[in-house]
Amino acid sequence: SFFAAHASFLLAITPSATSSKILAHYSYSGYNNVSGCVHSTTLYRAGVNLSAETNGFAQHKTASGGTEHFKHSVTYLDSPSTTSAITYQPYIRSSDGNTIGISGDSDHTIILMEIAG
Repeated sequence: SFFAAHASFLLAITPSATSSKILAHYSYSGYNNVSGCVHSTTLYRAGVNLSAETNGFAQHKTASGGTEHFKHSVTYLDSPSTTSAITYQPYIRSSDGNTIGISGDSDHTIILMEIAG
């Protein structure tokens, strides 16, 4: 299962109309040193995974046993159909359980933008 990438990645937005769309963009840098480990990332809205894919929106596979750095970046257009506050949060996972390192806060970005419907 996916686990939260970083607590500071949780962000809320309150759409002004039910017809509004939310453009969500996030990116982060990570690292791993386990050969063959696959890192996947997805986006959750209010605790629900928005990716229809088993492995989320982006993947990276560590090729060697040395430390590899990677950057995942995802842009997603959502139609939440609400005027209540909603939260968005990127989640990550690794195929070997828990070996992904997250780089410093300056390498993390999450942006939510309302697009009037």
